[in-house]
Amino acid sequence: MIHSFHFNIPSKIHGHLAHDKWPEDVIRWYIYSIEDIPCQKQIVGSTTNPADRWRNHKSTCNLRKSSSTGLAKHFKQGCPNDKGKEKSTLDFTLIDFYDTSREKLSLARHESGVKCQCAECVKLKSLEDSWILKLGTFHSENFNSRDEIKGKTRINWK
Repeated sequence: MIHSFHFNIPSKIHGHLAHDKWPEDVIRWYIYSIEDIPCQKQIVGSTTNPADRWRNHKSTCNLRKSSSTGLAKHFKQGCPNDKGKEKSTLDFTLIDFYDTSREKLSLARHESGVKCQCAECVKLKSLEDSWILKLGTFHSENFNSRDEIKGKTRINWK
């Protein structure tokens, strides 16, 4: 279960997810949530490598130079509950996944990166958006941007 700070309700996550196990010949894209527990704020995102993405989020928060995500912006502006570089008040949770394959990506003419609008990326973005809406992370007190949903893109952060 994952708790929505905005709606104050729990939501069931997609089974028991492990970032190091998936079927052969499958490319697994994960949907994750990062919660700032004491600030009661959340962000939803997606990645193929949860461990690297988590390290990247922590690094961006520690450097306090970037506003590339709502989470980074929160730390740049000075999170009142920051306890140091380990970011012990943040909780990273895998909440869902989307499986694809090299063949599907090739047929969809997938291009690497956040700007891709191929059919497979659109499906992933729709799943990510459904979690953003379900958890209410696009509301002003949270870390996702409304433009991410309206524009069906991950590159319009403001």
